[in-house]
Amino acid sequence: MKAYKTSQGNWQLNFTFEGKQRTLYLGRGCTDFQANGVAKVVDELLTLRRSGGKPKPDLLSEVGTLPGRVRSSLERFGLLRCCFGISIVELYDRYLESKSYRNRKTMENYAAQRRLLVLYFGADCSVSSLSVQDVQDFVCHLSSILAKTTLYRYIKGFKTVFKFAVEEGFIADNPFSVKVGYEQVNEQRQSYVSRDMSFRLLSFFRNDRERLAFALGRFAGLRVPSEVLELRFKDFDLKEKVLRVSDNTKTGFREVPFFREIQDIFVTLKGDPEDFVFDGWTKSRFCSFMEVAIRKAGMEQWPKLWVNLRSSLITDLEQMGYTEKTLDSIFGNSASVRKLHYIQFERRKAYQKVLADNEKLCCGVSVTKSLEGTQQEFDLLLQEVRLLRKLLVEGGISPPNLPFEKKM
Repeated sequence: MKAYKTSQGNWQLNFTFEGKQRTLYLGRGCTDFQANGVAKVVDELLTLRRSGGKPKPDLLSEVGTLPGRVRSSLERFGLLRCCFGISIVELYDRYLESKSYRNRKTMENYAAQRRLLVLYFGADCSVSSLSVQDVQDFVCHLSSILAKTTLYRYIKGFKTVFKFAVEEGFIADNPFSVKVGYEQVNEQRQSYVSRDMSFRLLSFFRNDRERLAFALGRFAGLRVPSEVLELRFKDFDLKEKVLRVSDNTKTGFREVPFFREIQDIFVTLKGDPEDFVFDGWTKSRFCSFMEVAIRKAGMEQWPKLWVNLRSSLITDLEQMGYTEKTLDSIFGNSASVRKLHYIQFERRKAYQKVLADNEKLCCGVSVTKSLEGTQQEFDLLLQEVRLLRKLLVEGGISPPNLPFEKKM
């Protein structure tokens, strides 16, 4: 097969596919080398169609480098779809079939991803026809209609599904393996719910089960409602002071300390060991009673009602200095996820403490005391001073020089 140039100077390629004569127009600006390169790819595609085999990575790469107009024509002819045999919709179906466990939330997320792809590219668009430029245009389009964190989550899902397409041999490279400069976390939606706020709010709930649900979110860090709905009375062990949590959608089985704030509420409830504590409750009920209580208390409703309760407890325990291993065991998160999504940083409060400690040291209150002690005590104090100065500099604050440092 060979491309030819018409009398008007346009390059084109004629071939027969599924009993029909096809003409592929390559344009006037195409060179002889480029035209013959396209002819070679089309010839390999036709051979592959006849044999019914799977495309090699080299062929997939060559298809990906074809001009967009040429790929669109091949797609319209049905050549790419027939050869590679998979569309975006079919790819998602195969990917989900390959997963042994799929919960409702996961299915909803993948359905939303597929819907966005179909709306933009079309239901019949083949996976192999998508180029990196197509994906970049798609991401640019999504950035105008989605929040930054939502966009990042969707792109992460696209990468996962198209990675599966690479592993299955449908495409050579993942077109979604592009760097996206969007935030993974929206700090404006983070809100710290203090213990004082929590105890004040407890008096505005209508019954002890509502109080227990709130306490499990704020003082045990459980995922509400997914983990709370699975709790039975036998999971609350007053003797060992441990709460056994089982959630197949996240971390499986784990044990959580049975904190005193939860014990005081739980002992008022009665039920058989096998009974669900929140039997008959729906997921929507958890948000509705919280909104009512917050309104009665005269508080301003914070975003992500239940997630920020869990985040507040994680922030408290992290500031108390517990090890990452301890926090991983309690909350069922990896350290990276916990630091990224749950630990909140109150910059102003943190800097005020650093400034206050530095001022105290500069005034010589702690310096004088340490100078009267051992050399080891003085060295430890000096190390602390230098650490405080480093924190201040990182925060954009210039600390004063300490006169006793010059003597060292």
